[in-house]
Amino acid sequence: MMTPDSPTTRYFGAAVQQLLLRTGRGAQSDLARRAHISPSYLSDLLSGRKTFWPDNIKDRIAGIFGYTVSEMLDIGEHFLTYGVFWPHGRKVIDTAAKSPERMARIYQLAARDLKFKSEQILFSANTAPVMFPQVASEYFSGSIPDAQLYHIALSFCRSICPEMPPPPLISK
Repeated sequence: MMTPDSPTTRYFGAAVQQLLLRTGRGAQSDLARRAHISPSYLSDLLSGRKTFWPDNIKDRIAGIFGYTVSEMLDIGEHFLTYGVFWPHGRKVIDTAAKSPERMARIYQLAARDLKFKSEQILFSANTAPVMFPQVASEYFSGSIPDAQLYHIALSFCRSICPEMPPPPLISK
């Protein structure tokens, strides 16, 4: 049985909460209805008052969001570890910590969130540290965490193309 401190409980709950934040008002009630559970039961799961996410409920909720349970656990783990929500297919954890590749990937994700074209050409492991030497120095030294670098990248992209839409909701 999972406890409130088990990784599965924490990670799955964190992923659901982040996906609900991105969905908007009334999302939790809608999710409960679509998952065929009561809104109060979902609230208890998300708050930790209920400490066991039954497999069938995890499967239904993951499917509603378009993910597998494993992907939901990855999303939740990444959010709790780095403080940044990276949806499926947008991983930075596959790159070495504080590397030029990781820095470039974070800039690419920020640019993609703002619908920026050609983000992989503009932000590569060779170009990102050269374009932003002070940021790179602080990032590689550990002074700037991934979440802060993401927000710096969002600000940069918005500054060179001000008509870009606002960034997605990201909470800590």
